[in-house]
Amino acid sequence: MKSEKPIQKKATILFADLIGSSDVASLTKSKDYSEYLDAFKTTFMTCINKVFNSQSYNKCDKSKPNQELIHYEIKGDEGFLVISGKNVETDISNIFKFALLLKITWLLQNDQSIKRLKENKKPFEIAIGINTGFVNIVDNKLDARKCVPEGYAINLTKRIESESRKANVSGIFISEYTYATYSSIAGEDVLRFEQIGTTTLKGISGSIKLYELIFFNIQDVAEDEEPDIDPTKLLGDWKNFHRKLPEIEKYFNGTLNPWLGNIVCNIIWKRAGDLIRKRELNKALYYLEKCRKIAWKLIESDSQNAVWKIYLSQIIYDYITEMKVVESTNKLLKKDIIKMLKNVVDNNPDDLDAKLYLGKYYLYTKNNECARDLFATILLWKKEYYEAYYFIAASFIDKNKRRAISELRKCRTKFNSRKEGDGDKTIKDTLTDVLFEDLEKDIRDSFPNLF
Repeated sequence: MKSEKPIQKKATILFADLIGSSDVASLTKSKDYSEYLDAFKTTFMTCINKVFNSQSYNKCDKSKPNQELIHYEIKGDEGFLVISGKNVETDISNIFKFALLLKITWLLQNDQSIKRLKENKKPFEIAIGINTGFVNIVDNKLDARKCVPEGYAINLTKRIESESRKANVSGIFISEYTYATYSSIAGEDVLRFEQIGTTTLKGISGSIKLYELIFFNIQDVAEDEEPDIDPTKLLGDWKNFHRKLPEIEKYFNGTLNPWLGNIVCNIIWKRAGDLIRKRELNKALYYLEKCRKIAWKLIESDSQNAVWKIYLSQIIYDYITEMKVVESTNKLLKKDIIKMLKNVVDNNPDDLDAKLYLGKYYLYTKNNECARDLFATILLWKKEYYEAYYFIAASFIDKNKRRAISELRKCRTKFNSRKEGDGDKTIKDTLTDVLFEDLEKDIRDSFPNLF
């Protein structure tokens, strides 16, 4: 009987492979190695459940070609994941969240990782390749009742994962198309990728551009709503894993490994945000200070790297706006950060995140015209950089309140176009933002249906 024509779907694909598993096999007993692989399988499945259980993805079913698809397999030291939903941008965000959660969970909860850290050795990592492309949904040759995805895009993803073993930072490599799609939807800096060059991959014709995740910043510390990519809220209770952080910090201090520094910063910054929301400010300050020290160490070790300078700017920004630090410290921090950010902007004129933070610091030092020029420049580069509209509105408050309200209306429309209700929430947030404290009455009068 002739087989049916395969169903084609646009999907985002991930391969994850344990690095160093052969070393574990040679250094441990057979039983211990089996337990090591079982731990990987458990971690992979736990992350699948945490990220995707609350969503509408379903397992392959050729009788329902339009349903949102999830397919995963775990064989030995390798995991394979394919998702195809109604929106490719959402799929990519979900895959990134899964990849980050997988790597963080493996680092924090795997006994072999913690053991190696205590021995001052680099922990065994997971190599990850991510790609977006079309897959065919075909009958499973081993079980006619099931179907599986296959195709060139999957083969390419596997090759990308193999290449990610050469990583310098995170070990998460993505394809050019995945990078371009994410870049088109990303707002303020959340994930940063760096092109690692053009390469040829075994079995793949032509040269391929690949990008490595070099930095992730999951949230501003005091936001009430985490972005969709935030994996730290899925880690569970702080009490369950925070005791393992000192081992990672100790290894980081000896090696200045930027990826480990990045993980520690995100976890403890998340903790600081939770404490700020509870108004436990002294405890929050302790964690913010730890983030600041890690950022400074990485800046000093790589003075040309703009990423950590922007990250430090965000941390100091939260010192100033949330912690209400004393005025003398406030002025010193602003002065130092403005000087540092101006240097970043001068050397990296296309770095929009650096421009945004420099503009925000200009606002807090009442240099509104310079701030407005920076925000306008950002929008010339990227009209979808919605945060710039918000701060342009703030820059008009001192001279033209009517114009400020007009810009807020524009801001509300832009944010609502990105996500329904997002613009309304943004307007409500202005009432707790010190930048807009002189405009509270005007905002309430201009948006009466929101208050």
